[in-house]
Amino acid sequence: MQTEPAHQKNLRSFLARLRSGCDMLDEIARICAEASVRHGALSVIGAVDGAAFGFYDQQAKKYLRLTRPGAYEVIVCTGTITMKDGAPFVHAHVLFGDAEGSAFGGHLMSPTIVFAAELHVSELAGPPPVRLFDDITGLYLWDR
Repeated sequence: MQTEPAHQKNLRSFLARLRSGCDMLDEIARICAEASVRHGALSVIGAVDGAAFGFYDQQAKKYLRLTRPGAYEVIVCTGTITMKDGAPFVHAHVLFGDAEGSAFGGHLMSPTIVFAAELHVSELAGPPPVRLFDDITGLYLWDR
C-alpha cells in the first residue's frame, strides 16, 4: 500500500441541484454517472425529509444503521466519489441539524430523502483509486 499521498489535479468542478423526493446517495451517484465522473470530492448543503446514517463499530467491523424521521438541515455533507462495479460509488459523511439546534450524523446511508439540496463536485484527473478489502479494519479502503 502506498504511504505517500497521491497528488492529482482538479479536472473540473460543477454544481447540481438534487431532485426533491430522491434518495440523496442515489441522486449523487446518478448525477456523477451522467457527468461521467470517475473520481472526485463532493459536498452537499440543503435539507432532507428523513435521515439515515451510520456509525462504524470497529470491534464488530460493521455499520450500525440509524434513522430519524422528520425535517432536518444538512449542515455539512462531504465525501468522495470513486468507481465500484463500473459505477460511481459515493462515500460521504453528513451532519444534520434539527429545529432545536441539535446536531447528529455519521456515514450517509439510504434512505435519506432530499427536500432541497445543492451538490458541488470537484472531479479529479487520472485513474481512480481501487477499493480493496482491508483485514485489519474490515473495510474496503483505497489501494493508494
